[in-house]
Amino acid sequence: MNGHGNGWARPAEEECSSSIKGATIVDALDTLYIMEMFEEFDAATDWVEKNLDFNVNAEVSVFEVNIRFVGGLLSAYYLSGKEVRSFAERKMREERFHRAPRFIRSASPAACDV
Repeated sequence: MNGHGNGWARPAEEECSSSIKGATIVDALDTLYIMEMFEEFDAATDWVEKNLDFNVNAEVSVFEVNIRFVGGLLSAYYLSGKEVRSFAERKMREERFHRAPRFIRSASPAACDV
């Protein structure tokens, strides 16, 4: 995970290919799990939960997003059963919840104490 969260890296030039950081890490999740590198898998999923942010204003390749991000997250979930949610996703859900009308929030399971 020496790509520092970026797509592919050229360390000498310190430039990266992806406008969404984390492509290499997300893409490697299934490989880490298959190779039984569970400590590295946990470290990578922690990075995803804390740093992965799809909220960027940039052109992205739909193909790359699908095969690397969607494919990486789906295969990691399929293999491990571990649900990985990025900080940005959790923040977005919370913001939508707080903007919802009060009657919807009160009926939401997220608003109930279980």
